[in-house]
Amino acid sequence: MNGNKNVKLLFAFSAFVLTIKPTIVWVLLFVTIYFFKKENFKYAGLGIVVLGIYIFKNILVFGYPFFPIQIGDLKLYWMPHSEVLKESAMLAIMKAYDLKFSISEIEKFTVWGHYPTKCVS
Repeated sequence: MNGNKNVKLLFAFSAFVLTIKPTIVWVLLFVTIYFFKKENFKYAGLGIVVLGIYIFKNILVFGYPFFPIQIGDLKLYWMPHSEVLKESAMLAIMKAYDLKFSISEIEKFTVWGHYPTKCVS
């Protein structure tokens, strides 16, 4: 970020990256802090447009503005059923362990049990 002179484009790009991979929200957070230190808020237009499109898309598809985070429940009739979301979350957790453990076994893990003890090459 030190070498980039176009802070407006960096802000818009980080907003675009958020639309591709929502777990990279920290990139947008850091760029936003950097942006406000360097620039005025009036130059944030392109980034705000990209974020607006992302939020609008999520509301249309999932009913939540920041899916997969279930904050801002708008109670829309086309939202996914809560049981489907629970099943999906459980399957995602089990896939993190290559389907070798059940949900009940994973819930019994200690803090250190979540990390592999052997390095697999």
